[in-house]
Amino acid sequence: MKFEIEFYEDRRERKPVAEFLVELEIKNINLKNKIVAGIQKLEHKQLSFFETVSLVRFNPFTDTGGNTSFALALLNGEQNGIVITSLYSR
Repeated sequence: MKFEIEFYEDRRERKPVAEFLVELEIKNINLKNKIVAGIQKLEHKQLSFFETVSLVRFNPFTDTGGNTSFALALLNGEQNGIVITSLYSR
């Protein structure tokens, strides 16, 4: 007994079920490979995103009141980044 299935791309073309399943499995493997590659690409890009943000407010001068100065640190996944500081005085 030989089963056949009809493709949507070309309704005139008929293929055996086994051949259809092999092609479907190949497409499935290709799709899995593309998904894995996409995930790996995102994981690599993720290292460049800011992950750690830290803000410290402080009083640099004893004669002024309040913690009006600050230091802001922004670090990515590789622990590289920048520090922004602001010293406020009258």
